[in-house]
Amino acid sequence: MTELELEIKKYADAYYQGNEIISDSDYDALIDKLKKEQPDSELLKKVVGSDLKGVSTKYKLDATMGTLEKCNTDEQMREWWNKHPHDNLIAELKIDGNGQLLTYVNGKLAYVRSRGDGEYGDDTTTNVTKVQGVPTQLKADFNGSIRGEVVMFRSTFEKHFPEGKNPRNMAAGIIKRLDGQDCEKLNFIAYDLFDKDNKHDSSEADKLNFLKDNGFCIPRFETNPTLESLKIWKDSLEPNGEIPCDGIVIKQNIVDKDDLKRHTPLNNVAYKPNCQSAVTTIKRIIWQLRGKFFGPVAEVEPVELEGTTVSKASLSNVNIMNELGVYEGAEVIMTKHGLIIPQVDKVLQPKQNAFTVPTACPVCGGEVVVNDSGIPVCMNPACPKKVGHRYSRLFKVFDVKGAGEAFLKNLEDISLPVDDFFAMCMGDDKSILNQFAGGVNGEKVYVQMREALAQPVTAAQFLATFDLKLFDEKKLNQLGNKSLDDILALKYDDIVAIDGYADTTANALLDFLSSYAAEIDSLRKFFTFKSVEEMAAENTGAAAGPSVCFTGACPGYSRGQLTEMANGKYVVKDAVTKDLDILVCADPNSGSSKLQKAAKNGTKLMSYEEFLATLT
Repeated sequence: MTELELEIKKYADAYYQGNEIISDSDYDALIDKLKKEQPDSELLKKVVGSDLKGVSTKYKLDATMGTLEKCNTDEQMREWWNKHPHDNLIAELKIDGNGQLLTYVNGKLAYVRSRGDGEYGDDTTTNVTKVQGVPTQLKADFNGSIRGEVVMFRSTFEKHFPEGKNPRNMAAGIIKRLDGQDCEKLNFIAYDLFDKDNKHDSSEADKLNFLKDNGFCIPRFETNPTLESLKIWKDSLEPNGEIPCDGIVIKQNIVDKDDLKRHTPLNNVAYKPNCQSAVTTIKRIIWQLRGKFFGPVAEVEPVELEGTTVSKASLSNVNIMNELGVYEGAEVIMTKHGLIIPQVDKVLQPKQNAFTVPTACPVCGGEVVVNDSGIPVCMNPACPKKVGHRYSRLFKVFDVKGAGEAFLKNLEDISLPVDDFFAMCMGDDKSILNQFAGGVNGEKVYVQMREALAQPVTAAQFLATFDLKLFDEKKLNQLGNKSLDDILALKYDDIVAIDGYADTTANALLDFLSSYAAEIDSLRKFFTFKSVEEMAAENTGAAAGPSVCFTGACPGYSRGQLTEMANGKYVVKDAVTKDLDILVCADPNSGSSKLQKAAKNGTKLMSYEEFLATLT
């Protein structure tokens, strides 16, 4: 085997043995790399991984337990759709568990085999018969095998194994225990069968209905889905939901038994959530300075990722770089994870202490220190770059237009103190800012700042104008209807008692209030602050209707459209909090983590159909 094939085999074996050490998307990226570099590799013709570890006796499986071709992007799914017949399809939830094959003779359970390497498996009869949802006697006189997954539900995992890595790994470990301990905490979900008598397997729908009628738990499924409905369903999947799943399986409803004997059937496919990965090489590590903070970015060999060509990837911070073992020239796997700029997930051949962290600020020459979070920080409070970033925050809070990059750079170059800038805006010379912006842009900024300073503001708005990494206006608003003096007087115990704040954010807020105390006192004189009563009255008015939060996809409506439609009747929130009134979801019975949290808080659950009906 080549080095790449050995790497893939190692990750696949670990996955099936319950010791997952690489994400699905990262693994798929390695498979894509193998397809390009070694299209004739034997690994591409068979199931790569195996759960056979330290097993002396291997049993020939009664049916092929292969794998599926995967569509990792919407574009790939569209291409598959256009190449395959789709007038009689069935789609079902792709269960992410520990594969098992149950063999029945005359309706009675004879033995159970693990998925193994797809052809040979381990005998797991003793343990699997203890698993919930495994009938030892069927209603039907069935001869054949039933394929499914042993899973651990999220609620069981959180209740009994909170220190475990994830439900899938925990289930894989338990099912191999020699004493069978905790097998009763697992569940079996069946999704396929192989009927020797050819009575119940003419269509995929017939299979699922037979399984359900005979006491098996089956995955959610839909017949004759459209491409759009599949996308909506896929986008609504909760990564940490009650039932472990990792996509949707699309099958031809009419069974092609010859195709299903292949290790990778030609006519079926797995539609995976959008989280594509790619393998590339780091050319250079650069340190981007934003305000006083340095962010590491990897310049990489250009590669296609989710339909775009990318040449940069985030390295997050020094702590993560050390964990990954990054260095210039390293071959890495990177993933978008829904972000604009991808991030490096894994280094294929890691090295320790193989990168250099800046020790001096390139702008002011000030000392650079790596904080506990692994972020290099310029310690010079007068650093021009910090000044520019501070003005950027200020203009964002007050929605000031016309203060572009040239304007900010000019403020940086002279390190203009913010109180001097406010004094200019309070003066009578409306052209005074032209020296920074030139022409009418300076006057536009002057007028907007005058208007902003003339309007009463909240303490949260005022504090959000400072150069704070963790605290924007939204976060500060969680402190409640408090005056500036109330906030300045907060103690640690006061802060951690506030919903949305914990130890890290409480200490960070106290550190900020202490470090910036003099500047806060100097700048507050330029503002008129809303009273606690005014803020309470405004919030009371805004909260005239019940609060609502959306989760999952709503067919025909974007999240922005839903929010706009709800305004005036509901208060839209973006998180499930203790005081949330209604959680609107695609499927109130999905058992996702958000729904479980809402149920625990006593929050009302509502389907999108019910929600839309309240707006008419």
